[in-house]
Amino acid sequence: MDALLGSDHPLLLAGMKVVLARDSRFEVVATTTSAPELLSLARSLTPDVLVVDARLLADEGTFSLTRLRQELPALHAVVIKEEADPVEIEAYFREAASGVVLASID
Repeated sequence: MDALLGSDHPLLLAGMKVVLARDSRFEVVATTTSAPELLSLARSLTPDVLVVDARLLADEGTFSLTRLRQELPALHAVVIKEEADPVEIEAYFREAASGVVLASID
């Protein structure tokens, strides 16, 4: 599966890339630290999976995730969050996230 990764923190982005590289089912096709570029790359590359840091989504608001999923309905969007805030996590699912992963997991 082709994966697109986005985070405004280069170290987290590098870590996400290393984790996905361990699984031969994933091929990282692009990475970015910019919300507008993330949207552009998703539209042009049409990845199977989008793994995005919640802080990067805050730059564009969660509407961008909803709109992107409307444009690319087969896209699986996974949001990485620092804290387990149930209200925020529920909001990501309402806004079309396929999953939410806490950054604190092993």
